[in-house]
Amino acid sequence: MKVIPAIDLMSNSVVRLYQGNPSQRTNYSKWGTPQKVLDNWIDVGVDTIQLIDLDAATGRGSNLPLILDMLESSSVSLQIGGGIRDYQSASYLLRYDNCKIIVGSMALTNLSCLLRLKEDYGSERIIISLDYIDNSIRIDGWKKSTTIQVGAAIDLFSKCDFQTYLVTAIERDGTLSGCDVDVFRHLCKTTSVNILAAGGVSSLHDLRELAGVGVYGAIIGRALYEGLVTLEEVILALEVTS
Repeated sequence: MKVIPAIDLMSNSVVRLYQGNPSQRTNYSKWGTPQKVLDNWIDVGVDTIQLIDLDAATGRGSNLPLILDMLESSSVSLQIGGGIRDYQSASYLLRYDNCKIIVGSMALTNLSCLLRLKEDYGSERIIISLDYIDNSIRIDGWKKSTTIQVGAAIDLFSKCDFQTYLVTAIERDGTLSGCDVDVFRHLCKTTSVNILAAGGVSSLHDLRELAGVGVYGAIIGRALYEGLVTLEEVILALEVTS
């Protein structure tokens, strides 16, 4: 199982939100600049890091210049999401060979754009983001609810040859309350796609549980920044090739 450290950006700083609420954010400036945090995770030895532009996701602005600088300096793959809702913004990022994009709202509201990106850049560089509460997907920075179920969305997009899905339990995200293991167990049993599990990771135990149910990868954020675990401990304990 891959373990992917998350760098969430707001106003050019590394932050974590509680259940996606911008008014409940913790700033981790004590870790240094976003570039320093990126370099730190690279030095530990991971080969994939997640960057989320929370300002773009919530319509409050953009951290694009910073993200481009991080892309240009990074020696590892960066999976980037937040506010990527049209072909232009997606293709601008995909110019960088070390970039994969994470798309949620676009995937569910503009399938033709998604398929055009697949045709031009390949499905392996596109991660479908499915953020849910009570198994129903939310879009537009988690503000808008839908009636689409996670499993149904995976069935749809897998038929279009998309293989990697970032599945986030919104109510657990940033809470350190443990993972929604039952949901991920079910998805791994009923699909053959790559599941990246996110939301609630707080310990090595949580990560072992996710590895045990067969997820392809796990996203870890607040637990690292709060010092509950270190990335070195995670890699050693799980014997992951990150």
